[in-house]
Amino acid sequence: MEDGKAAILCSFLLLFFSGTEIFSADIYTNIWAVQVRGSLQEVKQLALKHGFTYGRHLFEDYHIFKRSELKNRSEKSASEIDRKLDLESKVEWFMQQKEKNINCCP
Repeated sequence: MEDGKAAILCSFLLLFFSGTEIFSADIYTNIWAVQVRGSLQEVKQLALKHGFTYGRHLFEDYHIFKRSELKNRSEKSASEIDRKLDLESKVEWFMQQKEKNINCCP
């Protein structure tokens, strides 16, 4: 009987500690914030080169890029796209945007 209690306790602890990750999993959007050195024309060309549509200018060298063919919401980041952006010398910084998780109930 002690083995049964231990198994239940282990199952409960596993569920408890993994449950926080299950419920707080990141949901990625098909939008990237990108910091690019260059003119607006160069930024738009870079977006097209990598299959993005140019969204808009945010401020300074920061812009919004969008990948229409990707699902609007996904639990997986688009790491291949990130890898390609990372190889671009004019790209200073980028981040695929995540959906903000708002907890409605305590």
